[in-house]
Amino acid sequence: MAFPLAIIGLTLLLVGFVSILIPLKFFRIRTRKMAVLVFFAGLVLSAIAGTMFGDEQARQAGFDNATDHFEAKKLGLSTPEALAQHRVAQAVARKEAAAMAEQHRVEQAVAQKEAAEIAERTAVKSAGFSSMEEYKTALAGGFSTKASFDAHLRSEAFFRIPAKQQAFVDAVEKARQNYDAAENDLAKGRTRNARKQAVCGLLKSRTVEGWVGHITNLSSNEDGKGVLEITLSDHATVKTWNNAFSDIAYNTLIDPASSISQKLTSLKEKDRVRFSGTFFQSDVDCVHEASMTLDGSMSQPEYIIRFSGIETP
Repeated sequence: MAFPLAIIGLTLLLVGFVSILIPLKFFRIRTRKMAVLVFFAGLVLSAIAGTMFGDEQARQAGFDNATDHFEAKKLGLSTPEALAQHRVAQAVARKEAAAMAEQHRVEQAVAQKEAAEIAERTAVKSAGFSSMEEYKTALAGGFSTKASFDAHLRSEAFFRIPAKQQAFVDAVEKARQNYDAAENDLAKGRTRNARKQAVCGLLKSRTVEGWVGHITNLSSNEDGKGVLEITLSDHATVKTWNNAFSDIAYNTLIDPASSISQKLTSLKEKDRVRFSGTFFQSDVDCVHEASMTLDGSMSQPEYIIRFSGIETP
């Protein structure tokens, strides 16, 4: 079957090729398009015949197909058994190579991990830390040395807000929120009295110690006395009066010769400080609040205080 098919294929190839050059009308090939079709038909038949010849030769040699036979000849093998053994050997070799590659990858990963751990331990020691946990905690906070981290911890401990101050700020904030939510002026007015009751319940004594805040005004009046304002939260401040007339009955303005004034000369606005002082009794707000309007008092209360001490770390 393969031989006749090969003869037909070669014939079509020859006829098609010649017809491309010189139309063979007696074969009824009148156009080059037809000639090309005949030529390609010959190619296909020749290829099929070649495959059949190859398969037949492979079977005679004991192989299942021409592909295996060709591969064996290329490798210099003469039997299917030898080809099968070669393929098994190749599969084993690939498996061993993959295993070696995986082992190498694992060894590299272990080596990299050990190198990283050594580098971390070195960094911990160089930075002055005693443990990896402390070092990582410091780094998370932006501190690369133990000295800077310890200074940060001391500062945080120094500026820890006292419970009484936090309760005071919470009462002021709650009153502000209730004021904003009130339906009418009568309801708004009641929120001020409610705040008074809450503040009086907290401040059994008008003297406070160790409260914390940020300086928002540090200046002096026309007499050269110090004017100081410290924020306790986004909506509440404590402050001195800023003029001698308002301060007549309070004496909150800071004497230039006092130790507080001396301390304040090295500070600036936005600095965080710890302070002590005394509020003033008020029948309206429990402790005196300086706003001129109800809205100002409830939205941004300003409590008058006589400072007795200012501290920094």
